[in-house]
Amino acid sequence: MLTVSATVPLAAEGQPACGSWESIGGISLGEIRDLVAFDDGTGVRLYMAGEFPSVHDPVLGTIDARRLARWDGASWSAVPGLQGPGNELDNRVNELEVWDDGSGPALYVVGAFRRAAGLEANGLVRWDGSEWSVLGDPATAGLIGTAGAITAHDFGDGEKLYIGGSFFLLGSSRDTPKVWAWDGATWTPVDGAPEDGGVVTLASLDAELFATVSPTVREGDNSSNILRFDGTNWTIPIGEGQQISSIEAWPLLPWNIDGRDVLVAAGRFTVDEGSEELARNIAAWNGSRWAALPGVGRTSLLDRPASLTAFDDGTGDALFIGGTTLSEPARWKDGQFGPVVGLDSSTVLAMTVFDDGDGPALYVADSQSHRVYRWRPLASCAIDLTADCAVDLVDFLEFQNLFYAGDPTA
Repeated sequence: MLTVSATVPLAAEGQPACGSWESIGGISLGEIRDLVAFDDGTGVRLYMAGEFPSVHDPVLGTIDARRLARWDGASWSAVPGLQGPGNELDNRVNELEVWDDGSGPALYVVGAFRRAAGLEANGLVRWDGSEWSVLGDPATAGLIGTAGAITAHDFGDGEKLYIGGSFFLLGSSRDTPKVWAWDGATWTPVDGAPEDGGVVTLASLDAELFATVSPTVREGDNSSNILRFDGTNWTIPIGEGQQISSIEAWPLLPWNIDGRDVLVAAGRFTVDEGSEELARNIAAWNGSRWAALPGVGRTSLLDRPASLTAFDDGTGDALFIGGTTLSEPARWKDGQFGPVVGLDSSTVLAMTVFDDGDGPALYVADSQSHRVYRWRPLASCAIDLTADCAVDLVDFLEFQNLFYAGDPTA
């Protein structure tokens, strides 16, 4: 089971993750909503999506790349087929997903746009590296409304692509579910999904599909923006003796803790167990109940976490967290939670891991500064005695104290 411990040393909280940040350009204005690595036939590229009119390259300057651009490790460029009047994405892109429908991996793009690459895409379009296409009959393909979530999942009858949002499918009635499944040839509605509001995020864990939704769903004493679907019913995931009270929920990340698959959820919510608050704003679902992340549980440092990703920073997989009120991204591993120092940011909506040829690095989209940053971890430094990612006078004084005390560390 997921280990939950309350005996985490206080020194662990606030301990920073040391590394070097580097800006690789960004956007002129607007918002970056997603980052995904995809091999488009020219090699693995970092694709960036959101609501922006152009991209600023550190060397080439301003590049006309509306709402979708790619980075090859050295420079930014527009995605082929999206340049020129009538071809550009004409509204916001919300999320990207790489999926293989049997014909090879492709990049699936969802959002609020109506047109893409000269097609009547209606919020959903596919890019295989050489050609853009819609899903289904071009005469009825796409959505009315906005697609905000996409993920692949298998209920045992073959993997499908699940699309969620606030929409209905063209050719269907307006009261149909807000989640649909695409098997590469046909659409199938996912019955029982919330009819009011929309789906913000989708994630797959084992045999169940999870969603964050808005507005809040009430079920008994629980109010939640997190739902699960077992192939038949939508329910609020909650353990026996637990209660969830939610205002908003955003990112969901399938991960592994202590050798067990879990779903990490973040947003604005509390999970109570008995009369005690177990977790606030971030928690892990282990298949039967919620658990706090040791060392994070009820910290006030995570007010509005908005992005999650896992990255092996040289010590094994760690959880990296970005948000809309954090002064810096945060890192959690083995019960230790602290800031990733060096980036003054409070609006990190997207993070991912990408290898630009010099090894994997953490890429962070900061919508406050409109820039994308690359973070590479630094090897631990024995003389950084205060673990603040700097060797300075304070470390020297700490060394003196240890030396005079006869501490072997000195």
